[in-house]
Amino acid sequence: MTTAQPADQQLLIALQEQDRLLARLAAERRKLPILAKLDELREAEGQLGRERIAAETALADARREVSFAEGEVQIVRTRRERQQKVLDSGALAPKDLGNLQSELANLAARQSELEDAELAAMENLEARQSQLDAVGERATTIETEIAAASEQAEREGGEVESRIAKAEADRETIAEKIPDDVLSLYDEVRARTGGLAVVELHGQVTSPVTLDFSLAELDAIRSTPADEVYVSDEHEYIIVRMS
Repeated sequence: MTTAQPADQQLLIALQEQDRLLARLAAERRKLPILAKLDELREAEGQLGRERIAAETALADARREVSFAEGEVQIVRTRRERQQKVLDSGALAPKDLGNLQSELANLAARQSELEDAELAAMENLEARQSQLDAVGERATTIETEIAAASEQAEREGGEVESRIAKAEADRETIAEKIPDDVLSLYDEVRARTGGLAVVELHGQVTSPVTLDFSLAELDAIRSTPADEVYVSDEHEYIIVRMS
């Protein structure tokens, strides 16, 4: 049996109000709108990071394509220049002249084809570079927004923390006036019920929740000494009689 003066029992109501306030403030801190925005920004930053990797990979592939195309063009250009020098030297027998001229024509056509491919590869490289630059610009914007949102979250969170600190101090002031065994009972009931531990009883009316007592429990409440802390058998709450 736990005993306490009625005034001390009524302090449990004030203590519970502080605990409920602390729970609301903790929820407010967790649910600050800026935190949701910050999560969205960080998710967008992560997506941009993945896009950056894809863009960098595509750019590297495009550079290899340009390098390969340039090499192919250079091979044909070099052979064409060499064969042109042979033709210009006039040292060929008439029977070889036609073959060389035909080869030069084929080389010219091949060079033109490869230069078109080289140009397409260079245009693709330029497009891939622009894509990567665009991702970089968006990433810079996101970083700026994250920095601003983080600062706002810290500021708003700090305001809630200040209110929490005051509520905790007020709770401590109240708790210091309550006997230790009553506090232990309060904590035990609160843990068992999931938050609410104390219910006020005004005559037969309860708050902050409405409870229906059986006639037997009403008789038990009335017959319990005023200095005995009453815990409802039916509802498991501490019942603080206010009259």
